[in-house]
Amino acid sequence: MTLTHPAYEQLRQVTPSAAVVLADNPSGMTLQGTNTWLLRAPGATEYVVVDPGPKDRKHTEALVRATGGEIVLTLITHEHADHTGGIDHLVKATGTPVRAKGSDFLRGSGTVLADGEVIEAAGVR
Repeated sequence: MTLTHPAYEQLRQVTPSAAVVLADNPSGMTLQGTNTWLLRAPGATEYVVVDPGPKDRKHTEALVRATGGEIVLTLITHEHADHTGGIDHLVKATGTPVRAKGSDFLRGSGTVLADGEVIEAAGVR
């Protein structure tokens, strides 16, 4: 019998400016699955995505549905495939620029992140 987590691919609001979508990729490394964070100030219409998740069309579709495709920026925290595999699907679906510490994951107008940099987008800092 296979169990399904009730939160897979569902938007869950955590704070007024942060929500999360859990990818359906449970494993010893990801535990229940990989979290993709969606950030925006209350009242803002655009989002910042933190780690677009695995290469999984259902997860990308859940992110596009949750944001209405209005993603102004995508940030990569680290290079594990469960956090970066979905980059190209999300870029293709929304046109989001992608920024990361290294250049391998940059897309569109995204530039390399600098140590100590303060990022302001979607009404959050």
